[in-house]
Amino acid sequence: MFRAEDDDPEIKAFDLLKRCVGKIKIPLIAAGGIMNSCDLRKALTMGADAVQMGTAFLLCEEAGTSVPYRQALLKEQKRVSKTTRVFSGRFARGIPNRFMKEMDAKGKDVILPFLAQNKFTRDLRAAGVSQGRSEFISLWCWSGEGELWQGRCAELIESLFE
Repeated sequence: MFRAEDDDPEIKAFDLLKRCVGKIKIPLIAAGGIMNSCDLRKALTMGADAVQMGTAFLLCEEAGTSVPYRQALLKEQKRVSKTTRVFSGRFARGIPNRFMKEMDAKGKDVILPFLAQNKFTRDLRAAGVSQGRSEFISLWCWSGEGELWQGRCAELIESLFE
């Protein structure tokens, strides 16, 4: 997604990968919902040159994930997320919370452009973290089921190659 005024087409990562293989002439990096060795293998088998993983690392010991963010991720086994522009002005996928729902309900006309919106919400997000209130912070993650890794990053990486 490059144009801020476009809506999110909600194409799943593996569906997008299938559409791109053979058409993209530069290295193809699969991203979105790759959580374990099975997902990694599937992406590479489908034709990705590499993968990018994010959500899988959020609970690793070395991650800078705040306490309320970690608590929100651990709250339910099945994570539900949606895309929004309310925190930064650009689309990102995260767990819906009070701020996201209330701002999204007001419509996209109240969202400032990228960087301006990010700066506008910076103090709110910082206060949410310091007060332990996940309803006012960005909770970026992918939808999906399964436990998130809660150990060292190196152990997660090793598990991907077993």
